[in-house]
Amino acid sequence: MRLILITIAVLTLVGTASSQNRGRWDETWWIGLYVNLAPDFLVSFKEDEPSIMERDDPMVNEPFATTSICSEETGRLLFNSNGCWIADSTAQMMENGDSISPSELMYLFNYYPDRLPIIEGIMALEFGNGEDYVIFNFVPEIVINNGVKSIQNQKLCMSRILINTNHSNGIVTELAQELFNGNICIQGLSSCRHANGRDWWVLFQLNDVRSSFVRFLVGPDYVLGPFVQEFQVPISKSCAGTSIFTPDGSKWLHSEWQFGTQLFDFDRITGELSNFRYIKHEFEQIAGDIVISPSGQYMYLMDGPYLRQFDINMPSIEAIMSSEDTVGVYDSKFMLCDVKGTNFGGGKLAPNGKIYINSTSSRCAWSVINKPDKKGKECNLVNNQVILPTYNGGLILPNQPNYRLGPIDGSVADTLGIDNMPVAKFRKDADALIYRKYEFTDLSFYEPSTWSWDFGDGGISSDTSPVHTYQADGVYQVCLTVSNANGSDSYCKEINIMKPNATHLIEDYGLSLSPNPCKDYVLLNVKENYPKALQMSISDTQGKLIESSRIFLNNGFTSIDVSGIPVGSYYMTLSDGGGGQEVLPFVKQ
Repeated sequence: MRLILITIAVLTLVGTASSQNRGRWDETWWIGLYVNLAPDFLVSFKEDEPSIMERDDPMVNEPFATTSICSEETGRLLFNSNGCWIADSTAQMMENGDSISPSELMYLFNYYPDRLPIIEGIMALEFGNGEDYVIFNFVPEIVINNGVKSIQNQKLCMSRILINTNHSNGIVTELAQELFNGNICIQGLSSCRHANGRDWWVLFQLNDVRSSFVRFLVGPDYVLGPFVQEFQVPISKSCAGTSIFTPDGSKWLHSEWQFGTQLFDFDRITGELSNFRYIKHEFEQIAGDIVISPSGQYMYLMDGPYLRQFDINMPSIEAIMSSEDTVGVYDSKFMLCDVKGTNFGGGKLAPNGKIYINSTSSRCAWSVINKPDKKGKECNLVNNQVILPTYNGGLILPNQPNYRLGPIDGSVADTLGIDNMPVAKFRKDADALIYRKYEFTDLSFYEPSTWSWDFGDGGISSDTSPVHTYQADGVYQVCLTVSNANGSDSYCKEINIMKPNATHLIEDYGLSLSPNPCKDYVLLNVKENYPKALQMSISDTQGKLIESSRIFLNNGFTSIDVSGIPVGSYYMTLSDGGGGQEVLPFVKQ
């Protein structure tokens, strides 16, 4: 029996040089974990969906902190840091790149030698010239108060990096310059582009003087600060938590785990905070990481096993708190790497406009918010959607600002002659139920004001993120042109909609079930991201139907809950609307 009418979409990039090569600084994530013998891995966002490659580089393996940056023009990974040293693109120590965090802490614990626990306390910045870069990082120390030892962020350091023709792999020209010495909130290093379109504001909060907020302004050849602002904020037991700017830089938020989230307006010209509001977390679980949707409208709070959404564009704090919606529950039964999940962990907005979330238990999967700018459950959270080659958990994800934020044109800070020349980008998603229906998500940046879509079949649209249904199979070139007062840019992709030859379906398309034998869940794996839904049924060896449902293939696989069926041998039959089918055996333990 053969499944003969599965539909695939083959995608080819044919965008302009500008579209393909600008704004690629965070295109590759270099990630590790502090678990012994766990390799690190690279995640690339060159295409609509991420591709993942396992590595085993001792320079970056097992970090508590990670930041990486890519070339704008080529997307080549330039360097990565684990908080102790800087690794170049070859995973070797960059010239002069040792000991960027002078601290005795990394020599005190055998279970993470030469590592520093500065999660979300390190960040790499660029200045648009392809040569000058900086790394800011907190330096933790062990502090004894009343006989109790604790880890405290004691310093803020900065290292400057030069990459040019003479130093193609980079050289550290200024190492671990101490900019601040004081009791800084654990985690929470954040940065936002200055209104001039080149420089950066770096902002953090103090732990011992909770009302103090400290900022620096850094350029390719200068640092100004510290500048301190005072606000009377609620004093919680701990200020550990995520600090983050909205993608447009208009707001700054600091989550204090289960206690609440501080929300401020932010002025990209002066660097000043204003209009303080406090989102109190009145939930039974311990609230965790926060992440902001691409438009800046929604804050997602990882509150233990719950994912909560808040509309932070509401006019009052009462309205913001009333907008809270539980948009997902963590699937803790699903097991990978022999680890069951416990709760949602850290989250990060990716260049493709999706939010990726790991778990607190360091398992081998990420959950994904596929449409984070949609209200409520339309945001489409999919548990365990991306399978990883190794462990990743907690808040150990790259700490990166929005590199694609341009200047505020016409402001008093607009003095460098940098304009918001728009860059066109988009992502396509095939509908799981309707054949030939596609949703296009705009990923353009540098402030486009108009959108013009050509779907390649005569159809057009001026919507920001339209939906289009093709009437026939074929090859279509989809082009998006975005414009503003400074110029325009176009970006195109080819979509090939066809019914493939399914003579060797399993061999050609990699249909398989894993793990097999399985326990609570089994994964249906495929090589392609099929846009079409399938009918699934499970029968025992006597042919008795156990269950039947419609399934949707997400990012090359879908998980199927088999926890409710008895131990034994079974057959899974997959069918499509054309009458084709495939039968795959599996064993439930």
